Amino acid sequence: VAVGADVRAWELGTGAPLAVLDLPSRDTQALATSPDESLLWTAGADGRVSQWTSRNWALDSSWFSGSPEIWSAAIDPTGSLLATGDLDGALRFWSVGAGRPGELVGEHAARDWIRGLCFAGGGEQLIAATSEGVEVLTLSIER
Repeated sequence: VAVGADVRAWELGTGAPLAVLDLPSRDTQALATSPDESLLWTAGADGRVSQWTSRNWALDSSWFSGSPEIWSAAIDPTGSLLATGDLDGALRFWSVGAGRPGELVGEHAARDWIRGLCFAGGGEQLIAATSEGVEVLTLSIER
């Protein structure tokens, strides 16, 4: 998968091209894949989050985050909680399991611009890399 004007998918074993996604936003800045690789999320400069299925690379759902720009995304180990990090320092948590894509289930204000996200501790913690340093959050969000 590549970030920029196009998001492309390739077969990992062979390098054969699989798809070029028809993006709602042309400025994708963040990607996340589900643990079973059945779903892909893209997010970008317009604040839109899009959920894709890898079965046929079709757009499943899309929603606006309320942010001016999304710079990072991560999915928890269960594949049910998506975290997005914004230019304005907002961390948002989205339910993406059980037919509820795009339901906002939590928020947190980080120190500054969130450049990277990673779940840890079996999904009970989120590590956020900001322009000011690193924050480790212990999560208490119902999934």
